[in-house]
Amino acid sequence: MMSSVRAAIRSNTQAGRPVFSTPVVVESLEPVSANFVRVSVRGESLDYPDPWPADGFRLALPADGRGSLELPAPDADGQVSWPPAQQPITRGLTVRRYDAAERRICFDVVTHPGLTYRWLQNARPGDQVAVIGIRREFYAAAGVDHHLIVGDTSALPAIASILDGLAEDLPTTAVVTAEDDSDLALLTPRGKQELTGLRVHGAEQVSAALLGALHDLPRPEGRIQAWVAGETAFVRQARRVLLEQWQLPRDDVQASAYWTLGHDSDQSEAKLIKQYESAIAKGLDLTDPDVADELAFG
Repeated sequence: MMSSVRAAIRSNTQAGRPVFSTPVVVESLEPVSANFVRVSVRGESLDYPDPWPADGFRLALPADGRGSLELPAPDADGQVSWPPAQQPITRGLTVRRYDAAERRICFDVVTHPGLTYRWLQNARPGDQVAVIGIRREFYAAAGVDHHLIVGDTSALPAIASILDGLAEDLPTTAVVTAEDDSDLALLTPRGKQELTGLRVHGAEQVSAALLGALHDLPRPEGRIQAWVAGETAFVRQARRVLLEQWQLPRDDVQASAYWTLGHDSDQSEAKLIKQYESAIAKGLDLTDPDVADELAFG
């Protein structure tokens, strides 16, 4: 096992693991809580080795959020590539489950305004879209005594995957916000995994609730690995608390900004894409967690 979460992500993504881009067909859409719908998609060429907890991918969708995505002809390996001027509209999501035998991915979509939700409202079994992946988000490093997982509603699918992937006898503290008790039911802590679920209504209250809970937490003994995701300003502040007050090594803290207060999901995605395009133009390596931190938090 790798020595830290960030070292593992850096090593894995820089090892030349190919990015796939493949058509998939919607199999089912099922409400699983007040604010989430679980989607199952399947594709004959959908395959990625060695799934990790909280793996991220991008879903390529029709621009108007309706029907099937028009795709270029797949190559001999079943992969598709778009000309530069015809790049599809994509949205970032988290793998909830992957069935290698059936070549199926299940993922949970939050029902908040934006293109993904518009697509969700119109999607039907048989519709064709595309999956582009995979982006590593989590790794349980060797020698960690305690895991700390913190996030808002947008991070619940990733946190559910992380809790499922961690050994139940490994002390883990998860602190999350949700808008409804049924959203919290997506998480199933086991063994020594402890969950604090905060019911929060109103995006402006999320940061205060999570940061307050983080400040109230006693610092566990031993080596701590922390994973934080959610609204940009909150993640920036939580990351600072963990690095400066808890004095965790930078490589033991993985932080991801999923959305920005005052922006809907479409605006947040547009901002993210501009940042990525600028970084690529500068020759930066987007697979490096340090580069990702610089883009998200400055």
